[in-house]
Amino acid sequence: MVYALYKYSLRLETGHFGRNPADYLFMLLFNWLCCVIFGLIGGMTTLMDPMVLSVLYVWCQLNKDVIVSFWFGFRFKAMYLPYVLVGFNFIFFYG
Repeated sequence: MVYALYKYSLRLETGHFGRNPADYLFMLLFNWLCCVIFGLIGGMTTLMDPMVLSVLYVWCQLNKDVIVSFWFGFRFKAMYLPYVLVGFNFIFFYG
C-alpha cells in the first residue's frame, strides 16, 4: 500500500499539480483531515488504507481513460481501479 501511495502521489504531484504544489499540499491535508474525522466517527484505528484510496481515487478521476493492470494481467480503465481495490480488499480480508 505504501508503494501505491508513493506511485500515484508522485504522478499527481508531477503531473496535474506540477505548477501548483500548494494545491497538492492542500489536497493531501484535506484528504488526511477527512480520513481522521471519518476514522474517529467510525472507530477506525488504521487510516493508511483510506488515505491511499483517496489519493488513488483523485488520480483515477483525473486520468479516467488510462489503462491500468491489476493482478494476473487484468486490464481496465483507471476510473474503475479504486472500486476494484475495495472489492479485492473486501474479498481478501472478509472472504
